[in-house]
Amino acid sequence: MSLTELVKRASNKTNFTELSDYFEFCEAFWGFAARPGAIQAEIVSRNETHYRFLQFKEDGSFNVTRPLNYNPLYPGRTAKRQMKKFLEVLDAVKPSPKRVGTPANREVVNRAVYTIQQAIGASLDALPAGMSNKARKINGDLFERFIRLMLVRVGIDCAAGQVSVPVEVDGKVEFFMSYQHDLVIRSGSFVKIIGSVKTSRSARQDFH
Repeated sequence: MSLTELVKRASNKTNFTELSDYFEFCEAFWGFAARPGAIQAEIVSRNETHYRFLQFKEDGSFNVTRPLNYNPLYPGRTAKRQMKKFLEVLDAVKPSPKRVGTPANREVVNRAVYTIQQAIGASLDALPAGMSNKARKINGDLFERFIRLMLVRVGIDCAAGQVSVPVEVDGKVEFFMSYQHDLVIRSGSFVKIIGSVKTSRSARQDFH
């Protein structure tokens, strides 16, 4: 898949509705990045050599990607093999949560999530400079959806949505205020957990 095709695919959120869509894109991007001559240059941080930047060619406006931490990253062809392992870990959570919670499996999850997220983010970094705000919005939305799909896969009732909070005055509910949340986890009709999903381009920000 060419960079132009990758950027077009990443820019359309309807292309990411299942976990398999994220896996396929991840494999395609890192396969592209590992292809000889596909990118203009790989820039290595002088002080922290595990951080690298990819510079695209003309088809990516010669843009430079966000910093990529190659310590947790599954680069190149290893991405495909590890995505399969990642799915095996997710599918083992519901029947055997204690057995699957090993340090090795946690590492697979952390590294796979980081690799998938950075594949999408780095692809969107190839958009023209004037579209950087749009790229950040798409990237954030896709990451939120990815986390929700992961939680649903392991059997958690999770969705984005609004939660109404009662506002009391002198012990009496006067009105309700609605708040939009990235993660709303329910048990039946009861809301158990609400949360937000955030990403960062910071070179110091790793996924944990």
